[in-house]
Amino acid sequence: MKELLLEIAICAAAAAFLMVFHELSKAIVYMGIQRLRKNSRTYSHSIWEIQRYLDPVGIILSITSGVAFSRPFMFRIQDKKTNRLLGITGFSVILLCFAGSMALLKCHVFGVSGIATLEGHGLAAKIITLFIQYIAIISFGMFCTNLFPVSTFDMGLLIA
Repeated sequence: MKELLLEIAICAAAAAFLMVFHELSKAIVYMGIQRLRKNSRTYSHSIWEIQRYLDPVGIILSITSGVAFSRPFMFRIQDKKTNRLLGITGFSVILLCFAGSMALLKCHVFGVSGIATLEGHGLAAKIITLFIQYIAIISFGMFCTNLFPVSTFDMGLLIA
């Protein structure tokens, strides 16, 4: 029972990490574009309030099915170039997380051997490896989810 609860907590932590990393990178790019255009518009909240990117339904879905989605930073975009850049940024971050986690697993990080097994040295190595495995699984699921042409997903930004 303890192992199952630990695995659920690790999966939820991996999903939360991916949600924040994905949406924060898009928000940073958006704010950078606004600064380059010298737009002095203020927003009701900061992009650094990372709890705003966490979606409880997305975390539950990541635990039950390995597919997550996040709550986006709410900005109104009317420029096609900005939409395209944010969509590309979102997809790039997800692919970078997937490729990086797979590379870490192939390199046997912390002495843990294998992608499918946890034959490592100590509990910390197993926890870190399980976290990296969940990053790979959830980032792939998040990539597939963002392929749907919904306005707040990355494909919706590319189409808009």
